[in-house]
Amino acid sequence: MIITSKHELVRTIREMARTRKVQFDNSGAFLFNSTALNEQKVLDILTNATEGVVTIHHDRADLNKYSVTSPVHDAEIFLDADVRTELWVRAILPINFYK
Repeated sequence: MIITSKHELVRTIREMARTRKVQFDNSGAFLFNSTALNEQKVLDILTNATEGVVTIHHDRADLNKYSVTSPVHDAEIFLDADVRTELWVRAILPINFYK
């Protein structure tokens, strides 16, 4: 699926979260220990995502092209760039971790 707009991306993220088509990368890159989020909280954040909290990272060459920020939890949820059939949560990091 090629995302043509942020609105379409937000709609896709919300729908995937609502229908539980979310996978969690449980490799070393998946850093729940850095935040106070569990899988259910992540699903809640993704289900309620808005255009204001979703970022498309045009400068990143890796799989983490999209992210959803939760200022309440001081966390940024990085998603795989391929959102055709399900969302892959690749990492959860504190806001501004890369800055």
